[in-house]
Amino acid sequence: MNPTTPAILLPAPCHEVKPAPAPRLRCADRQQLDPQPRLLDDLIEAEHRARVVWAFVEEVDLTALYDRVRAVEGQAGRSATDARILMALWLYGTVEGVSSARQLAQLCQEHNAYRWLCGGVSVNYHTLSDFRIQHGEWLEAQLTLQVAALLAEGLVELKRTAQDGVRVRASAGAASFRRKPTSGEVLTGSGGPLGGVTPGAGGEPYGGE
Repeated sequence: MNPTTPAILLPAPCHEVKPAPAPRLRCADRQQLDPQPRLLDDLIEAEHRARVVWAFVEEVDLTALYDRVRAVEGQAGRSATDARILMALWLYGTVEGVSSARQLAQLCQEHNAYRWLCGGVSVNYHTLSDFRIQHGEWLEAQLTLQVAALLAEGLVELKRTAQDGVRVRASAGAASFRRKPTSGEVLTGSGGPLGGVTPGAGGEPYGGE
């Protein structure tokens, strides 16, 4: 080799660089079906007081409210929300210290006891508010009556509530229920301190959401 000739550098052999394998992870997939579906009835325990509230409401005669429902079988239109559900929600809310329709509607989405009372029926703020307004006097009387009965039987304890009038009247009325009236007297108000109030007096017909 001529010492005056510059050296020629040959490129090093090319080796393909393979990317590192991606990690194999168990990632969240919240769109998949729950592998252990459960009934709505399993949302709360057997002795939960939401069940007690529902049992009380089941005994109330709501014929006058059902007669005002505009949606009827055989005709077009959206079905109405069962008044028994709405009444149970307001009663349970009263016991739990909830007096706002907006807060009650939110609990129906997030809290198992309220979800259980709804039983799969969607309930919004407007439905709850309209029901309270349309049947205000009758509903107030029923809430007072039933809370008093629940207190008298030691089934509930009132939590803090903005509905001071209901709380005071219910506490005062609890003593009268300790004479052990019939279930019909307790739950429908016949012969009781708040009986004889007509639901929906002067309000609009009870309809859907």
